[in-house]
Amino acid sequence: MKRSHPILLILAPVLALFLTPRGLAVPVTFQLNVSVQKALGAFDPAADTITAAGTFNSWNTTALVLTPSAANADIYTGTVDDTADTVGGNAQYKFIITRGGNANWESINNRTFALASSAQTLDPVYFNDQAQPPGMVAITFQVNMKVQTELGHFDPANDSVVCAGTFNGWSTATFALEKSSTDTNVYFGTFVDSNDGPGSQVQYKFVINGATTGLTWESIDNRVMTLPATDATLPIVYFSNLDHNPGAGTLVTFQLDLSAQVALGSFDPDSGTASVAGAFNSWNTTASPLTNSPAKPYVFTGTFSNATDAPGNAAQFKFVLNGGSWETGNNRSFTLAPTAQTLDRLFFNNVADLGPLAFTVTSGDLTVTWTAAPRARLQQAATLTNPTWIDVPGSEGSDTATLPVGTGQAYFRLIGP
Repeated sequence: MKRSHPILLILAPVLALFLTPRGLAVPVTFQLNVSVQKALGAFDPAADTITAAGTFNSWNTTALVLTPSAANADIYTGTVDDTADTVGGNAQYKFIITRGGNANWESINNRTFALASSAQTLDPVYFNDQAQPPGMVAITFQVNMKVQTELGHFDPANDSVVCAGTFNGWSTATFALEKSSTDTNVYFGTFVDSNDGPGSQVQYKFVINGATTGLTWESIDNRVMTLPATDATLPIVYFSNLDHNPGAGTLVTFQLDLSAQVALGSFDPDSGTASVAGAFNSWNTTASPLTNSPAKPYVFTGTFSNATDAPGNAAQFKFVLNGGSWETGNNRSFTLAPTAQTLDRLFFNNVADLGPLAFTVTSGDLTVTWTAAPRARLQQAATLTNPTWIDVPGSEGSDTATLPVGTGQAYFRLIGP
């Protein structure tokens, strides 16, 4: 009896060391992209089920059922506490599509992963590793969100990243990206392009889908790629090509001339508001107000920091009146400088004048007509060399004026306010 005690004392620690790693309950999340199987008709979301079986559940074909993720209906996920595999060791598994009671296993070799000591999420894979139906090309997109996270423009815990382009009709709801397990700043996803043929020009952008801020598109021009003939993985790029934290950013001064709008009666400088919106302020219509001065009552200016765009890249913006009247047409853009810059004075909707004048001579009288505006008036001068412009009486707010035809030359213009 005395000799048996040392043997028990030696065996007990050995058994403890053997049992502890295998007995840990480690949550493992499996992910399967079913887009190809759906396209092939091999999986019907309404009737079929997807399960994962492996060493973690004794290869049970029904225990772990996968369901569509909230971010992407083509990504099926399921989580199980792995108490069977050894931490640090390789666990094996496969996916199964069950249709009509028949379990259709993947035909490839068993999949493996190294079991971590804490919760882990495996990257999405395709059933049988078939990334596209025959004749279609699968493209993997990748974007680094590190700088956007540092700037507070992206919250990895609550926000998501999507990719939209010509390949999916610019939809922001059909192609959500997944976080990489090797670099948590990188988001990636594979899309099977069935709309374009090899050699086609495919345009796309990355979009932040903010839980509280909504959609924020990249501020750069559309990205363009030539669709290859075989599957391809695009290089990792930074959102909006901003590959470093710009700190406070670059100060930009905007100048908006509203004299035409005032003369036309479409803007009241005393009660109206003017602002600039762009990628630098998430296209907010009130965050960057412009102000005028007594010296220039119809020119509205403002200086704001751009920490969103990368110096040397095109920064996009538009002017907005009264909190909701946007300029029409395409976005304006300028090349962001590395240091403070002042943009040229611009006119709202590029309207810099009050329209054309028309002239008619009848019985010695000259009739001038134009499009009436509340604060526009007709002026006359005898020369364009150091001219003295004189208001034509009664022309303000009118659309016509009749003057006697005299000798010499006369020049006319519309002005206001």
